[in-house]
Amino acid sequence: MSPPWTKRQNKLFEKVLARYDENTPDRWQKVARDVGDGRSAEEVKRHYEELEQDVKHIEEGDLRQYGGSGTGSGNTNGGSSGGGRSQEQRINTKDMHLPTR
Repeated sequence: MSPPWTKRQNKLFEKVLARYDENTPDRWQKVARDVGDGRSAEEVKRHYEELEQDVKHIEEGDLRQYGGSGTGSGNTNGGSSGGGRSQEQRINTKDMHLPTR
């Protein structure tokens, strides 16, 4: 398992994603290189997908995994779909601005 993402890494990740859109060849390798700190292309892609799922749950009103009582249809596994991340890490994703695919 990879180490938790820091606030600094998340901010850098957000900026780097804006630089490389979905049509960029070797997008995830470039994002990993620019984020640095030894993050692999697989890690940054997985991080993006996890954040994308967090945003989807929030948009659907399913806030149970964040300690809320949303009633959206998303999460059916007891609020643990955060990909092994802590509640603090999941909550911090609300400040992220993910580009659409």
